[in-house]
Amino acid sequence: MSDPYGSFEDNPYGAAPYGGQQPRPPYPPQGGFPLQPPAPAKRPGNVLFAAVLTIVCAGIVGLLGVVIAVVTLAARDDVTREVAKDDRYADIDPDTVVAAAAGIGIGLALLSIAAIVAAAFVLRRSNAARITLLVLSIIAAILGLIAVGSRISLVITIAAIVVIVMLFTGDAGRWFRSKPTILPYSGYRS
Repeated sequence: MSDPYGSFEDNPYGAAPYGGQQPRPPYPPQGGFPLQPPAPAKRPGNVLFAAVLTIVCAGIVGLLGVVIAVVTLAARDDVTREVAKDDRYADIDPDTVVAAAAGIGIGLALLSIAAIVAAAFVLRRSNAARITLLVLSIIAAILGLIAVGSRISLVITIAAIVVIVMLFTGDAGRWFRSKPTILPYSGYRS
């Protein structure tokens, strides 16, 4: 007659398993179990598109910012003279307008450099760069909506929205999580 619960001698723990369960192994398995399928090895097309679009648009905006700053500072006397003539700026100091225009140009150039660097790191699978690029794209979209009178600001706003969508759709999320999440071994559950 055979024992329905297995043999006591075969069990390394020295006790009979309960209710017909299989005995546990004498040591835990190495590692854990992946929660999600592995990330795609190849960079998704939408991530590549978002990075390239960012680099191109940020390059254009950065150059525009540099031009604004340089021209405003180089033609400071002419700009202050024209501002002083204009009745719309009667309550504003002309030097303040020059400083603000130069500051806006420099700010655009710096934000553009940050976006280009973030896009380069996005191509290298940096999730922190992806979040940084998200924040910079939101800023670009807001600034584009504020300056909606020009065509370039409309293009930049649309491009920023496209970048945001591309960074968070398709296989992008799985690709940025290059290693599957591993649960630590916590023993078997019966």
